Amino acid sequence: MWSVVMIVSYSRIDWRHLEFVLTDSKVIAVSNCETELKDKIELKDRLVKMSVGFGFLIVLTSNQGLIYK
Repeated sequence: MWSVVMIVSYSRIDWRHLEFVLTDSKVIAVSNCETELKDKIELKDRLVKMSVGFGFLIVLTSNQGLIYK
């Protein structure tokens, strides 16, 4: 099975049943469309880029790189 990996500087990414929305320069809102669960990721620094694919969210800020599963 193939997965698509996206690297974007947009404010929104949809991947499978998950939605990642940049609501502020330091806050990412995460929504699960299947279970309707919502959460947010608060970053220490301003987001530069985020990527999603293969079950991971990769976030690059001005000072660090973070990987979420």
